[in-house]
Amino acid sequence: MPAQFETAFQNLVSDAQWSPPWIRDLRLRSYELFLEAGLPTRQNEDWKYTSTRALAESSFRLSQNTAADANAVALNSVANASRLVFINGMYNAALSILPPDIAVADIREALTADQDTVFPCLDGADDSLLALNLACFSSGIVLKVKQNTVVAKPLQLLFLQNAETEAALISPRNIILVEAGAQVSLIESHFGETKHFTNAVTDVFVKDQAQCQYILERAFGPETKYVSRHSFHVARDARIETF
Repeated sequence: MPAQFETAFQNLVSDAQWSPPWIRDLRLRSYELFLEAGLPTRQNEDWKYTSTRALAESSFRLSQNTAADANAVALNSVANASRLVFINGMYNAALSILPPDIAVADIREALTADQDTVFPCLDGADDSLLALNLACFSSGIVLKVKQNTVVAKPLQLLFLQNAETEAALISPRNIILVEAGAQVSLIESHFGETKHFTNAVTDVFVKDQAQCQYILERAFGPETKYVSRHSFHVARDARIETF
């Protein structure tokens, strides 16, 4: 039974801000599913060529350090793009540059203020790492591109890990809503050199006649552990391009 995430999980379910009653129940059910399934093994076809032994032999805690390095932000930012900056998974509004007609809320605030948006996105888990994210997500955003908006510049979601995140569990849960008739290009960038484990889940909803281009880039050191899951929900006459 994998116990390396137990401390992080218990810290979250006992925190009223991160676990209001409806989320707490979801976390408990999801963690039970994860414990029952365990980490993926090479007996799973999707993991045939990838070992999770490094995860099984480690113990992870929640990151408490959100100190930002402005030089690292500047170095890794895409030129001529707007940006959302995340330090150890946590959204940093002060370092972010938002275009008009885009609304961003920290996922923790949205758990209580925008439950109607968040709840439909937290579907039941169909694999163990998705269940682990549902149980332990401790960062992320709800991003909305307003109806019929054409966002001129690309928007970068810049995820940085600082040097003190060794053995940290970083579990972003991002919800992106591209409203009807809107057009946007998104670049999700992850950079880090530490021994953290990032288990990221992103849901992108592209509404009627909207267009979204989504680019994912990652540059990590050899000891970094990272998995992600992106789900794209495309409505009538909408278009999504992914790279």
